[in-house]
Amino acid sequence: MLSSDWLPSYAGSGRKVVAVVELEAVKDSLEPRSLALPPVVGMLEQAEEFQRLVMSGIVASRAELARRHGITRGRVTQVMSMLELHPLVLAFVRSLPGGTGPRLVTERKLRRLTHLSRECQVNAALEQLPGFAGFMASLDWLCRCEPDG
Repeated sequence: MLSSDWLPSYAGSGRKVVAVVELEAVKDSLEPRSLALPPVVGMLEQAEEFQRLVMSGIVASRAELARRHGITRGRVTQVMSMLELHPLVLAFVRSLPGGTGPRLVTERKLRRLTHLSRECQVNAALEQLPGFAGFMASLDWLCRCEPDG
């Protein structure tokens, strides 16, 4: 037989229990929040900015970039290696919407692709990057819908 010592004294007495929730207190948690872009989008933007600074001569080297940004030269190289991705993969990363889970398309997954030839990167991305196949299908649809010029 189970003990009912833990039950309130009115439990089972037919009394109604009324719970009051102050909605103002939880209102902030119910309001829509701005959706952050995935970290890889920001990293790609940083890589493009690094390249712009080097190409324009504003900075003389990756070592100077590292000093200015307070990161290691190795990290500068890692970030800039994202620019070695196939243009379709870069377009996919740029198109990731706010709210995309940060673990869906990661720096690690993208860095693995940079070790492949550009031709192989697209095939690997189709297998390894969720959403890339749909992105490619949408491009194929766009190409078929463009009027002949």
